[in-house]
Amino acid sequence: MVFRKFNEYVLVSLVTVLVGCSTLRRTVKVEKSGGITEINNGLLSVSYDENSKKIILRSIVSLKKLDATLILDEKFNEVKIEDINSDKFGAGKAIIIAHPSGSIDRVALYPNENFAFYNKIIKNSSAKAITVSMAKTVSLNLNINSVPNKELCANGTFGLRKIDGYKHGSYCYAAIANPKTRSGFVTGWISSDRGSGVVYVYEKNKKTFVDTKIDFGKLLIAPKSTETTETLVIGGFDDARIGLEKFADVIAKNYDIKLKPQPTVYCTWYHYFRDINEKILKANLKTAKKELQPFGLSVFQLDDGYQTGECNKDATPWKNFLNWDKKKFPNGAKSMSKTITDAGFVSGLWYMPFSGSYNSSYFADKKNIFAMKGDKPFDASWGGNPFDLSKPEALAFVAKVAKTVCKDWGFKYIKIDGLWAGTVTRQKYVNTEYSDDNMGEAPLADSNITNLQAYRMGLKTVRNAAGDDVFILGCNSPQNMRTFAGTFGLVDGMRIGPDNGCNYPAITDGALFGSRFYFLHNRVWHNDPDPLYTRNSIPISDAQMLASWVTITGQMDTTSETYANLKPERLDIIKRTMPSHNLKARPADYFTNGCPSVWLLSDTKRSARRDVVGLFNWGVPKNAYTHLFQKMSEKFSYDLDWIGLDSESEYVGFEFWTNKFIPPFSKKLQYIVPVRSARVISLKKCSNEPQILSTSRHITQGIVDIVSEHYNKSTDVYSGISKLVANDPYEIRIASGKPSEPLKCIAASLSEQDVKAGVKIKVVSQDGWKLRVLINTPVSRNVNWSLKFKK
Repeated sequence: MVFRKFNEYVLVSLVTVLVGCSTLRRTVKVEKSGGITEINNGLLSVSYDENSKKIILRSIVSLKKLDATLILDEKFNEVKIEDINSDKFGAGKAIIIAHPSGSIDRVALYPNENFAFYNKIIKNSSAKAITVSMAKTVSLNLNINSVPNKELCANGTFGLRKIDGYKHGSYCYAAIANPKTRSGFVTGWISSDRGSGVVYVYEKNKKTFVDTKIDFGKLLIAPKSTETTETLVIGGFDDARIGLEKFADVIAKNYDIKLKPQPTVYCTWYHYFRDINEKILKANLKTAKKELQPFGLSVFQLDDGYQTGECNKDATPWKNFLNWDKKKFPNGAKSMSKTITDAGFVSGLWYMPFSGSYNSSYFADKKNIFAMKGDKPFDASWGGNPFDLSKPEALAFVAKVAKTVCKDWGFKYIKIDGLWAGTVTRQKYVNTEYSDDNMGEAPLADSNITNLQAYRMGLKTVRNAAGDDVFILGCNSPQNMRTFAGTFGLVDGMRIGPDNGCNYPAITDGALFGSRFYFLHNRVWHNDPDPLYTRNSIPISDAQMLASWVTITGQMDTTSETYANLKPERLDIIKRTMPSHNLKARPADYFTNGCPSVWLLSDTKRSARRDVVGLFNWGVPKNAYTHLFQKMSEKFSYDLDWIGLDSESEYVGFEFWTNKFIPPFSKKLQYIVPVRSARVISLKKCSNEPQILSTSRHITQGIVDIVSEHYNKSTDVYSGISKLVANDPYEIRIASGKPSEPLKCIAASLSEQDVKAGVKIKVVSQDGWKLRVLINTPVSRNVNWSLKFKK
């Protein structure tokens, strides 16, 4: 039997699939030899050398040499192996490193997990309670296949960085990799229940180091007792992108995350701002129901501007969320929610759950719920005055508002903003690289509760009061990145970047941050990168570029437009983005471009595999993030195996925006992508049989609308089922066999039921192997179509 030579990407993917296979039933073993004690689970090993006193983590399955020497903050006097059991990860083994202080470092391995799990257990040996504001945890000296550190890079909340002498601090996680091979390490905190984990990456003596720590603000440890800190995971991967995706999977497992279906959203804020009113909202609702609801628009969300109250000079939002402005909304909140629901949409509302205005008349009788710094309320800038969520009365008020909004008024989608106020920390907007925010400077009323712990109590209170049927969108982590990991497991979606805007370069902000955190999407939460824009005032190539990125990556699809004012071609772009595919796309250039420009979306769940490549030429925006964008040539040229496709096969394709077939090619994908534009290419391996390359329904070109397809060799009939929208012309673009030997389409037909429903089908054109078929239906339905071919 002849075996085709595997490229590295394919082999890595195969290893990943095997690793994730539950049937392997791995166990964690202990081996001792020559003074070395080792635990391993068949994926990783962690060993202790009695002679060198070194603790080393190695990847066993890696194609590269990936090892990390663990450096502890304290000297240790004993090392032993213990059994460990986790209700989330199973039965494992742990290396226990004991220190003279009584504190312990624990490194555990569990079956079928690609990471080592690290915890620090802090011992208070004194007879008095102590307060810990920060805990230094483990450091790592990384070896990535002996590659010099100057050739490595790191990606974290700070974005893509070179490894240099500066300590780049990332909240929660960091991936360190060789950009040429993508091999490297992923280190991150999978829990943030009481503390906020930080990861530093830097170079020292020409070696690559990682330092980790946890900020608590104030963690109270009782006399003669211990506290186990948050959990850090460390893993080496031949493809660190897969490592990041596995990291997100472990977070999801740790918090038992079960995601709700992803909504498609209209938001009032980005075109009406605070000028919104009931009349305007109803007018836009009417257009949305007619034009966009059939395509998948599901949520109609009202943002800031509905409430009454005092507004500060710095445009801080009014925080009187239970009192609506009767001039703007004469029929009130419940009526507005019902109007939206009666139109067939989920009704949504924006508000800020964890802060108010201390000096506002609305809060005159509620001053006891605020966090105080001395004798004054803590000031969170735009966020106003935070509540002290360690107080039962503060949580009761949070619950009252959430219950009123969701259960009494009927809003089933809430966008909760200013979340960092719940941590009682300073605003750091736009916050990406670690910056000290003096967490704990305003002491909470209950000294047994840390800032992060109180924050999570607040989020749980919102969820319990709102109900499990409510979609909760958190907004937004860069206001202070303490809320990034601190929110894991408690929201359905998360605004992962700052506010974007409708003009270039502001439209790139969502893509920059959404790409950075792509691995969390559809695993830990749904990423919300802020709206896409198609309004008449912007270049249509900008609109297509952002719409393509949102659609290919599958992130939350939000628009904020006066739909009736859009030109038909602008409204049509929005239609082509809905609904989301709910798959997991992956960027090819995650470690070479701060805002990745090459994405692969693959649907492998059906018999007919679909691959769609998104190419994005972002240009180089002149803003605060310029250094994170790589200047792109208009001539895109990439090896297929680097993208994630089979370099040994020949492909044909179709490009969505230029509406063109792509002739056969192999080895490299080459395409012209003008500056500030996108090209979306659907690809299929060349075949003797007819196959769909593309459809006009959606930018993903078949992934959301092709229900099934089949070619009957004995009858030469190619048939399928497509989801069609009423009165939306639906073109199927087909490769009718190999370009050198195309099949001729001689007839197109529909099922009897479709004919009775008034559906029409015709062959538009056939130029050799390039076939176009058009279907029109007066009603939205699944259409059964058939094409007869002859050689």
